[in-house]
Amino acid sequence: MRVSGDRTRRRLKSKAASAEPLAIGGLLNGVLSELGLTEKLRECRALQAWEEAAGPAVAARARPLRIRRGRLELAVPSAVWRTQLSFARADLIRRVNELAGESVVREIVILNQPVEKGLCLGT
Repeated sequence: MRVSGDRTRRRLKSKAASAEPLAIGGLLNGVLSELGLTEKLRECRALQAWEEAAGPAVAARARPLRIRRGRLELAVPSAVWRTQLSFARADLIRRVNELAGESVVREIVILNQPVEKGLCLGT
């Protein structure tokens, strides 16, 4: 048992001695990728960008529920708001992706649901 531990220690030391220093961003990206969290992080950035992308008046009445497979689901309180936002879909998609720094949202689905504070992102 001790032999395998010694081999592991030697292997780790030799890798550390020969390895070039890595940037913390590269290490974090590698860990997120290994854990399968890269896509979730991208979606979270897009959700956080919603209020700025939509503006305060729209963000108060249209709350992001989730992003799944490029589809941003929004809750709105009425058919009037649903219709209003349907005309602004393309612009909202562009602004969310721009603020998120990458293309995350490809489609917006607007659902008539009560809009409550705290529905998303602890707001």
